[in-house]
Amino acid sequence: MKFFAGTSNKPLAEKVAQNLGVTLANSEILKFTDGEIKPVVKENVRDETCVIIQSTIKDPNNFWMELFLTIDALKREAAKKIIAVIPAFGYARQNQQHLPGEPVSAHVMVDFLEEAGVAEVITVDLHDETMTGMFNIPITNISALPLLANAVKPNLPQDFAVVTPDQGGVERARLFSQSLGSNKPIVVVEKKRELLKVHQSQAMAVMGEVTGQAVVIQDDIITSGGTVLNAIDALLEKGAKNIYVCVTHEDFAPDTAQKLQNSQLTKMFITNSVVTPQNFLFPKLEIIDISELLSQQIKKII
Repeated sequence: MKFFAGTSNKPLAEKVAQNLGVTLANSEILKFTDGEIKPVVKENVRDETCVIIQSTIKDPNNFWMELFLTIDALKREAAKKIIAVIPAFGYARQNQQHLPGEPVSAHVMVDFLEEAGVAEVITVDLHDETMTGMFNIPITNISALPLLANAVKPNLPQDFAVVTPDQGGVERARLFSQSLGSNKPIVVVEKKRELLKVHQSQAMAVMGEVTGQAVVIQDDIITSGGTVLNAIDALLEKGAKNIYVCVTHEDFAPDTAQKLQNSQLTKMFITNSVVTPQNFLFPKLEIIDISELLSQQIKKII
C-alpha cells in the first residue's frame, strides 16, 4: 500500500500513517501564479493499492481539485486501486435542491470522484446518511459520535438531555444519545433557515423538556455558529443549565470562536477532521482525535 496525503490536513494524515505503520508516500503540489495546481506523484505506484487522505471543507474548491488531480495522476501511473479517505466531505450540505435553479453540488462531487477513478471512499459523519445512495462505488460513512460521546460523558450529571439544533438531525442525535447510554426522547430545537441568505437561521421553538437539566447539543458541522448559538439561547430560556456542544466537523467563520467563547456554552467538543487554526482555539474547546477510527477502517479494506 502507498499512503498519500493532500495538503488539507497533514497532521491527521501523519497520525493515520503512524497507526498503519507506514510513511507518507512522496508527492508534491505545484502551484502556479494563476491559481492552477499540479500534483506530482513521486513514487512507483504500478499495481499498488493507493490511499489518499484529504478533507475538503474550509477551502473546498482548492482541496477538491487537488484531490481529483492527484487521483488522476495515480491512475495514469497504473495504480491498482485508489481509495479516497475524506474525513470532512465538502459540499455535503448541498445534497438537495431547496430552490429552483440550484445545483445538487454533493452529487457533482460524487460524480467527479467516480469519473476520476476512485474505487472506494471512506468518510466521517456525512451531513445526511442518505447521501451514500448517490455513490455507485463502495462508500463507508463511519461515525465519530461514539468518540464525542466518550469525551463529553464525564462532564454530564446522571440526568441530562440530548438536543438536535434542527429537525433534520434527529436520527443522528438518537445515535449519539445511544452512545451516551441515554434512552430519553431527543429534544428538538425547531429551526427556520433563511434560504436566500448564507449561514443565517432562527430558532423557533424547543420541543421537549430541558428545565433544570444539563443538555448536550449534537451536530455534524459548524460554520457561523448561528444554529448552535440560537439553540443555546432557546434552551436557556426554557430553563436548561450547563450546555455542552459536540460537533464532528469544525468549519469556523472568522468570528465564530469568539462568539462561542463569549456565549453561555459550558464546553464544546470537535474532532480533528480538519485543521483548526491556532487563532480559532478557545478555552471552552476540546479537540478529539479520529486517526485511530480512520486507521481501523482503512485496515479493513486494503
